[in-house]
Amino acid sequence: MQKEKLVVMVVDDSIAVAQRLTSILYGMKSVGLVLHAADYDKAMDLLNHCSVSFLLVDINLPGKNGIEILRSIEKTGYNAKVMMISNQDNSYYREICASLGASYYFDKSDDFDKIPFIISQLVQNAQARA
Repeated sequence: MQKEKLVVMVVDDSIAVAQRLTSILYGMKSVGLVLHAADYDKAMDLLNHCSVSFLLVDINLPGKNGIEILRSIEKTGYNAKVMMISNQDNSYYREICASLGASYYFDKSDDFDKIPFIISQLVQNAQARA
């Protein structure tokens, strides 16, 4: 039986960051599609129309920020793992994001290489429970 490929969404207004993350994600066997949103409105539109397994969300976005995306996901009960990515590597943002349901918080400067490993671990854990 073939395993279903994951749909992952990158929410970041930096094209360079989005391209780097997309490249990393498409290098994973379990990822079938990577969606991109540059702001809150596009991210919420995609979430309303697509079944997304994982989101990588930047905190600093034009208009409503990534924390507002977390709040909306928490409020609606959308079933996806959210991983925050930011240059704001401090405990204040980490605590807010964790309290709103973010599974992980990555520092853009240091943690890109950890993303495939974490997603792979989450996928393996989910498959083991199924």
